[in-house]
Amino acid sequence: MQRARVGLTGLAAVGLVVMIATAVATGVRRSATENAAAVGAPPVVATVTAPVTDDSSEPLATLGVAPDSKDNSTQSPKPTN
Repeated sequence: MQRARVGLTGLAAVGLVVMIATAVATGVRRSATENAAAVGAPPVVATVTAPVTDDSSEPLATLGVAPDSKDNSTQSPKPTN
């Protein structure tokens, strides 16, 4: 019975902490919105530009995370035996 009480008390404590954190975060968000509206600041809008695609068949090379197979200058020479 003692284990169940300790477990439920811990669960209640975690729930209380989550509720307090949510209330604080909501209050901060609300005050930031009110301050921005009072100042007359324009809303922040993210702008994303699409990368230029050349319709190549190598998407990793287009992203720049893998060398392009058309570029032979970065390939190491084949070893001779």
